[in-house]
Amino acid sequence: MYLTNTSTQKTAKTPPLKRLRVGRKLLKELTEAVNSPLTQDQKTHALGDMLKTLRVNAGATKRYQFAHILGMTDQTLQKLESQPLTSGSKPMLKLLESFGLALTLAIPDLDTAFGYPELHEAFFALRCRNANLPQRDLAAHAGVARTTIQNFESGKAIKLSVLLKMVGVMGARVLVIQASQVKANALVTDTSANIGLHADDELLESTGDDQDTAVDRYDPTMAEILHGHRAPAKPTTPEEQDLARRRERANVKRAPWYWNGARRRWPTGLTG
Repeated sequence: MYLTNTSTQKTAKTPPLKRLRVGRKLLKELTEAVNSPLTQDQKTHALGDMLKTLRVNAGATKRYQFAHILGMTDQTLQKLESQPLTSGSKPMLKLLESFGLALTLAIPDLDTAFGYPELHEAFFALRCRNANLPQRDLAAHAGVARTTIQNFESGKAIKLSVLLKMVGVMGARVLVIQASQVKANALVTDTSANIGLHADDELLESTGDDQDTAVDRYDPTMAEILHGHRAPAKPTTPEEQDLARRRERANVKRAPWYWNGARRRWPTGLTG
């Protein structure tokens, strides 16, 4: 199973009320099933059994009928219920969304009054704020590639088995919550520790003018200022003004010889 961020849940339709009730009722059992290890004696993971229980309690006793409702094949749903750790991400997320559920991480000392963060945001917060582990150290302890952590924190897919391995290293758990509790950008950065860094900065008074300021294209750039380059002079003669207008129409930056008539196919009409 591959897991991505929960941005797809924003456009998902509201599931039927019966499925929502079933999902809320089995939240605790699903959380325990996700974090339960797979032993050698077990043929299927506990999460697969809980997914099947969700389907049966929702009244869909026939698997192929429920797969048709979800817009997937019977084989895909069968693999989700038998091998949830190695199944695809989109079918798994679609199955959870059909019951109004989502995945996140349990972060200590996190204020969830305004909702839970998305899965990849919760993972980043857990690694930096709580575990205080750089990506290189976490990859070494969990036995995964560093690029896997980078891709997941940027919102790309990751296997559930890999996620459980990394979360276990940091001493956290995966939570199954209601999809309505997931809020984008739920993590608020605490800037109180940086107040002393800017105590000596000058306070800028607001002018109250919200209009955009016109920028002179002949002003020097920051790189030119740092390297001591001089800004190009403003055109004064008619020939220079015509040359500036042609450059602006072309909207490209070319060498001076190009505009001075070196290319005979496009004569400039300028002399000297």
